[in-house]
Amino acid sequence: MRKLLVILLLCVLSLSLFALIESGKPTVWRQRCVGCGDCVERCPVSAITLHEGKAIIDADACIDCKICVTTCQYRAIR
Repeated sequence: MRKLLVILLLCVLSLSLFALIESGKPTVWRQRCVGCGDCVERCPVSAITLHEGKAIIDADACIDCKICVTTCQYRAIR
């Protein structure tokens, strides 16, 4: 029983650590970005601009709301 509890605790800790690592601010996958500008229009803090036909996210201005992630129909923002 004690071994099972230790294993469960380790699993929970591992998942928590993974979530912390994965919870960075959104980034643009440039190969997928078509430069439609939908993310630029929807960003509430104007942290996204288009440069050479691709979206760029200013990480300092980004508030990590992830609206751009849900807006991008090409799944170019993660």
